[in-house]
Amino acid sequence: MSLDKFLKKDEFLHDREAMLMHKLVFDCRLAFAKNNCRLQVLTGEVDHNGFDVVFDDGDTWKRFQVKVVYGKTATWEIHKRLLRPTPNVADYFGYECSPEGIGICGGVILQELNLDKLGELTVKYRYTDLDILRAFNLGIIKRKHGKSNKAVSGLFDALKMGYGEISVPKGAFLEARGPEELMALAGFNTCDCGPWIVWTRWISALRGGFIRPEAITLPAEEEKTKELIRESLLKLTTESV
Repeated sequence: MSLDKFLKKDEFLHDREAMLMHKLVFDCRLAFAKNNCRLQVLTGEVDHNGFDVVFDDGDTWKRFQVKVVYGKTATWEIHKRLLRPTPNVADYFGYECSPEGIGICGGVILQELNLDKLGELTVKYRYTDLDILRAFNLGIIKRKHGKSNKAVSGLFDALKMGYGEISVPKGAFLEARGPEELMALAGFNTCDCGPWIVWTRWISALRGGFIRPEAITLPAEEEKTKELIRESLLKLTTESV
């Protein structure tokens, strides 16, 4: 049996997911080791709460849902609670502190598989979370095609309504340059890319949040700060957004 058939057959689904979870954990632990840091990892056999793995470096910890992509899948159903903010940051995003408005401020990692001409397996990582969705929503980063950009930028507001799951398209994910950049997109200190998450949340608070404007000091005028955020993200992603 070829590797291509193994990856496609439903009967090997759990084998494939377990194999690629080990790949993700190895890549991310190596990324932290390169920065002289230790990464603690918690995984479960079954996804009961919308996430598959927890990463903790001692300063930051975050929960992730991991999706394996081998084929033409273009959207994924994600629990709203996974992406919604925790109570301590909800005010920055303008989400009410209620069971419907708050969540666990997690992220979604896509493992995009490909077989090269020699039949060797390669893995690309794509990532999204509330901070990235807000960056799209604020126009800090954009998709080139208007229809795609409208769909992605609207996800932030759609998350505020109702329970259950939300359809997240591929365009809402940023392709990471590598595992170190993947972790930096998620908020870990693995790359020198500036405090783009803090700046995004400050602008978010000024544009619909519940934080008093006088409590926020941007590093520059708002449009310049947006450009600084975009420059930081371009260091982490292979995409022109």
